[in-house]
Order: sequence, then C-alpha cells, then structure tokens
Amino acid sequence: MKSSGLIYHIAIESEFRRLMINGEYCPPLFKKEGFIHCTELDSTLLKVAKDYFSHVNEAIIVLEINTTAVSAEIKFEAPVPIAGGGREHLETGLLFPHIYGPLNTNAIKGIGRLNKVQGSFTWPKKFISFQNFFFS
Repeated sequence: MKSSGLIYHIAIESEFRRLMINGEYCPPLFKKEGFIHCTELDSTLLKVAKDYFSHVNEAIIVLEINTTAVSAEIKFEAPVPIAGGGREHLETGLLFPHIYGPLNTNAIKGIGRLNKVQGSFTWPKKFISFQNFFFS
C-alpha cells in the first residue's frame, strides 16, 4: 500500500494530555497490545470513531502524524479489532498502520477535534500544531 506520509490516531483529549510523558505518548491499550492503532484514510478514521468512541462524552481528538518523523517502526497490518467495538471500519483488505513503540511528539504534525453529530463524527475543521494545542 502506498502511503501519503500521514496517518491518524484517535484519542480522548484528557487521556492524551495525561499520558504525554517526556515527549512521548502511549495510549491506554499500548501496554496490552504493543502498538498504537492508527488509520491512513480520513473516511476510515470517522468509521473507527463511530465504532469505538460514540459512547464517549469527552472531547475526541485526531493526531495527524508524519510517518517519516516517527521513531518507532510502523507496520501496515490487518485490523486488530478491540473488544466491544463496532465493525463498520472493517473493510475487506484494508490494512491499518500500527506504531510499534511510543509516539514521539515531534512526529505529530497537527491535532484536531472531532465533532460528534448524532452518534457519528465529522472531520476536524482545522488542525493546530502540537505546541499550540498542548501549551495553550
């Protein structure tokens, strides 16, 4: 699969802020699964958000990640569904980028907020830099 150089990760904003340690981010499932779930397509990300985050009553963010700046290995693999999630994002033959290590913050090109509309999500209206987001 040819990569655009950008991949995306969904996070609950409060967890992202809390789990940012020494310039690296590891989401809650990282210790259990050994990788960070990502998507390459914005349309797939919106389906993943609906499948796994529609019940969340907190702000949901999207990390726009520059793959060439990620320190850890990225593998494009078959989906690894998370228990209790939906299946709308599981398209036949679609590979998902998995980051096999902590995400270094200098690889985060931008951060945007997903907007929830009737149980679904819309793409962020804008992305801001990590520094502007985290230190504002």
